[in-house]
Amino acid sequence: MWVRYNFDDPQEAYAEALRRIDAWLRAGDVEERLSFAEIGLEALPPEIGQLGELRVLILWNNKLTSLPPEICGLGKLRRLVLENNQLTTLPPEMSHLRALEELDLQGNRIKGVPPAVFQLPELKLLNLDNTQISELGPEIERLSTLDELRIRRNQLTSLPCEIGNLPKLTKLFVDDNQLASIPPEIGRLAALQELTLAKNRLVTLPDEIAGLNSLTKLSLGSNGMTRLPREIGRLSALTELRLEGNELTALPEDLSGLIALRVLDLSNNHCSLISSGVCRIKSLEELWLCNNQLRKLPPEVGELLALTTLDLSDNKLETLASEVGQLQCLRELSLRGNNLNELPPELGRLLALTDLQLNNNQITRLPPEIGDLCAMTHLMLDENLLTALPPEIGRLAALMVLNIDGNQIGVLPEEIGLLLSMESFSLRGNRLHELPRSLGALSACEVFVQGNPLPPELLKLAGGSGKKLLKHLRNDQGAAAAQISPACDALPLDREALTKYRRTKYFDMDFGYEDVMKAAKPVFNKLLKNLVALPGSASKMQGRELFQTCIEELNEVNDDENLENGIDTDEREYFCSLLEEIAKLAGLENIDDILDQRDW
Repeated sequence: MWVRYNFDDPQEAYAEALRRIDAWLRAGDVEERLSFAEIGLEALPPEIGQLGELRVLILWNNKLTSLPPEICGLGKLRRLVLENNQLTTLPPEMSHLRALEELDLQGNRIKGVPPAVFQLPELKLLNLDNTQISELGPEIERLSTLDELRIRRNQLTSLPCEIGNLPKLTKLFVDDNQLASIPPEIGRLAALQELTLAKNRLVTLPDEIAGLNSLTKLSLGSNGMTRLPREIGRLSALTELRLEGNELTALPEDLSGLIALRVLDLSNNHCSLISSGVCRIKSLEELWLCNNQLRKLPPEVGELLALTTLDLSDNKLETLASEVGQLQCLRELSLRGNNLNELPPELGRLLALTDLQLNNNQITRLPPEIGDLCAMTHLMLDENLLTALPPEIGRLAALMVLNIDGNQIGVLPEEIGLLLSMESFSLRGNRLHELPRSLGALSACEVFVQGNPLPPELLKLAGGSGKKLLKHLRNDQGAAAAQISPACDALPLDREALTKYRRTKYFDMDFGYEDVMKAAKPVFNKLLKNLVALPGSASKMQGRELFQTCIEELNEVNDDENLENGIDTDEREYFCSLLEEIAKLAGLENIDDILDQRDW
């Protein structure tokens, strides 16, 4: 393992290279690899030719303008990395590297493939990315063992027909060039598995593309393609087809042969409808259609039962097909930036859905079935025309992020306080004059309320993450008791048992540090007193709020600088066991999430 240096003085870099060559020779051919990476080398010492047993030579990120002819002495070299140097050609002696399998020339200035490269009989990987190459000659067919060819970010305007004579080629990357067409001979690459042609000037593909029977990934993004040949539907091994950023208005109708396709990306095209052919691709898992001209979805979309991701953002949809509710595997659904004014109740059947983006539409109401989306973690509703949230929103127990910015909501349902998994709740720019006390139960959540006509004292507390505002709502003893709908479960308080428990010696003052126990006992007494005082209509959420307040006050005890000791391990276990006992008497089955909020 060599320490990396980047010498400013070329002579020092050269001396360092000689030291490494000498050390390798003295080691007795123990190492098969030698690196001169990033040392500021401008010339490779001819002594390199003495390393006849070397297998891997790393020279990337130097300032080499040429290689010494003595490099021909590396008869067993299998991998040569010359990335990011200043080479314009290679010496003819390179042809003597008969064992070379990988040659990396990316980031040099060679402009044309050096003739010596075509005489490497074992070459499997040739990387010519970003080398200013403008032409790939017919000699490429001599590399009959080539498995991977990279020619990205160059100036190619065409590929030679001889490209089809590479029987072992499995990966061909030619993106970011200036190709206007692809030779039909490409269809002879029977072993090809990955083909990337993105960021060129292609308008279509040759029909012979159907001959690529082993192709699994085809990338054609950011061209000027206006049509695809129907033969593309015969690529039975294809798993990914990326067509984003073209001029397509539709796909061929018969795509039934794409039996393995999992990912179809048609983003940023001009499609006005989803063809029935797409809806017959039963294996499809990801369908990306953002920024097209879609006005409606065909009912057949419900047949894509394997779909996990559906992106329909930035289209012109006015309604959402109820058949979307049949997509039981769907986890991500984006409808952002459409013209939707309502949602079908069938949306509530998407029980696997975790991410729903409905922002920037014209939605006026949410169906009650929104509460059935039990796996939902992210719900974006900002910039719509909502005037209220349904009480059923409180059933989204897994919800972590909720955004309702820029609506017309005047009142929040009390059930909002049941979203105890929430981490971020943004409700800027609505018409809220007050906030429900139940919102204070979201003690671990960041809340953003700016741009509402709230009382000044609430807006003052709302700065930063809104933690002070939530604490105020929890401690607002003058506020009316939250009225939670029966669907949210009443708190089955055992007042008699709680009163009896409080009167017994439930708190052992001799258990831990005297100062800590003395400060903690009133906190527990207050919890018991407030639980007993709850009204008969109290909800579980109200009970949980009292436990959260208790934890906050115990955190303050732990942080009290006037106390000699904080809450230690034994006291922690004792306090937690007391809280769990009291929770059972109060009818709360599990308060682990509240206990997790302690600082001790």
